[in-house]
Amino acid sequence: MNVAGSPSPIAELRVDDFSVQSADAEAPLVVHFWAPWCAPCAMLKPVFEQAAAMRGDLRFASCDIDEQPELARELAIRNLPTLAIYHRGLERARISGTMRLGSLLDWFDRHRVSAQAG
Repeated sequence: MNVAGSPSPIAELRVDDFSVQSADAEAPLVVHFWAPWCAPCAMLKPVFEQAAAMRGDLRFASCDIDEQPELARELAIRNLPTLAIYHRGLERARISGTMRLGSLLDWFDRHRVSAQAG
């Protein structure tokens, strides 16, 4: 649930739907790659959820790499947590580590223009 109590705007991403989700031309897809054993991932999760509730111009997904190891290998996810922006089937930006909400929103804004231009 998001802050307002409505259903979460964060989809669970699986290897079999990644191509379709990342190819959407309307809005970039921001993916949070994480694992249950990763403490920094747990710290980033509520920040990512807050950002998703605030940004209707982007689509959001979460991927547990323990449940989707094929996707993590295919996308070369080597550090956790990792956030990546995909648009029209291409990766437009990637960052690893935790961050505060303001920094995360700024990162979205910096890379939103490049995602739309591509």
